Amino acid sequence: MITSHSAGVTNRKEERRMELFAQLLSHYVQDKPLKNVVDRTLGY
Repeated sequence: MITSHSAGVTNRKEERRMELFAQLLSHYVQDKPLKNVVDRTLGY
């Protein structure tokens, strides 16, 4: 798993990061499509 780079800081930064992680983990375990997947053929 690769985490995103974040240059901004908000009061909810860690909360939002953990929400996204939990959502991605849930999708992964349930074999559902993941968000923000890197397409290596496009280079990003």
